[in-house]
Amino acid sequence: MIKEVARILLVGIFLILSAGKGLADDFFVIQQMDYIKNNSKSPRSFYRPKEGYDKQGKWMFERIYLPVIYVRVSTQGDMFAKDLYYKVYFYDENNKQLTVVTNPIAAKSGQSNVPLPPKLFKKKEIVELVFAAPENVIKQNKWKALVVFGDQKSAAAKMYPANETPGFVSFDEKKMVENNEPYIERKEAIEPLIEYPVKTKNAQQPIITLFVRPPIGMTDAKEAKGVMAMCLLASDISEMRRKLQGLDSATDLKGVFQYAEQNKLILICWGSKKLWNSKKNWDDLDKDEAKRIDESFSLSADAWARGIGELNQKYGIPKRNFLLWGMSGAAQYACRLALKKPEYFLAVNIHIPSSFDQPTAEANRVLWCLTTGEKESGHARSLQFYNRCRVLGYPITYKAVMGLGHAWSQKSELIGLRFFDYALGVQQQRDELELQLADPLNALNLETLINPWPEEFRNPPFVGDMVNQEMYPQEQKEMVPKGFRVPLPTKEIAETWREKR
Repeated sequence: MIKEVARILLVGIFLILSAGKGLADDFFVIQQMDYIKNNSKSPRSFYRPKEGYDKQGKWMFERIYLPVIYVRVSTQGDMFAKDLYYKVYFYDENNKQLTVVTNPIAAKSGQSNVPLPPKLFKKKEIVELVFAAPENVIKQNKWKALVVFGDQKSAAAKMYPANETPGFVSFDEKKMVENNEPYIERKEAIEPLIEYPVKTKNAQQPIITLFVRPPIGMTDAKEAKGVMAMCLLASDISEMRRKLQGLDSATDLKGVFQYAEQNKLILICWGSKKLWNSKKNWDDLDKDEAKRIDESFSLSADAWARGIGELNQKYGIPKRNFLLWGMSGAAQYACRLALKKPEYFLAVNIHIPSSFDQPTAEANRVLWCLTTGEKESGHARSLQFYNRCRVLGYPITYKAVMGLGHAWSQKSELIGLRFFDYALGVQQQRDELELQLADPLNALNLETLINPWPEEFRNPPFVGDMVNQEMYPQEQKEMVPKGFRVPLPTKEIAETWREKR
């Protein structure tokens, strides 16, 4: 009697501790746990097929029925199997641990075909697990089993028979199961390609679909060295998907994709949408048109930023110091986004944008590389943007490739990628700048706001002559008229910039 009262009290305490939580923080859920005997007459019995040729050379097929623990589980977010554990503990009638089975098996029954666990447990999708029940255990008159499912932060547990409770038995994950924290922050696994739609309040672009593609084999965002953000030209979502899956062999994307892979950068891509006048710069617009364009794009930019924040919360993807790339109409979008949301970007590489928005003072914290073609229709407009940026203290490099029209070129790509190399090398300086800008005592520091923040742009080791397409070291900078000078922050950029082709 006393033992029974004690048992009831302990059960009550355990249930109170886990009340409303389904054990731990509810991230791991055990939907069902059953013991199923090896009965060939029952459609619920599981078997492993045995087939092959016998000694006489005759093909044979046999069903080997097994006693099993059958479990159905789910997770509240995408998780890779390598980060999880699922095991079954077996006990005698006195709660003494007899053995533990850690490897589920593939098995069949008349009702289902249960394979080995998938590599990825998808959010709220039921996964079936089958564990072979040891014969030396189930031969006993009374025995118990406990299934545990979780990771290194929390776990769920369930017992057979159903009237038993985990509170009475010992197992390695007990603290995980009894964890009473109401919420445990957990980043979900990154799949090879994620599509993340974000609603906007912009009728011209009601949804922005952010595509996320990690480097091959990467499943944890913490392994990433950064993010390559790319605005892409695409007619629809299907074309975007093809590009990101490598099914579209466009020359203009190969180099940037490879660069991201080599530098362990997560790709975040989205499609361009024309929300402005692609043939006019900001000062060519009348007041009403400029206001309308600005308000329209702000809605999309705000939604983009919200989506990045949600990806950060969900997967742990970085949300700052992005490298940003775009070409043609996508370059126009990328440029405007960097002007609106400069806090997200370390460096921008845009090629042949034919129109530009007005540079903002805040965006001089971003490193800029603008390339175009000497024969491109927006060449004059690009010079107008470049000169205005220099007045505002932008660290900006500019190149108009001789003889090039509105087209991709290997030369412009190489300049851009060498520029990204430079940007990654000064990331710590950018972090220090952000701390200064966040300090209200330094927010109005004119030295910070007017002059380029990297030393390589205040006193560039090399300068280019944008008219004559020549390059000179710092000590010969007077060879280039001041209005024609282009700062070249590294020898690699300078040598690529000088090459005629």
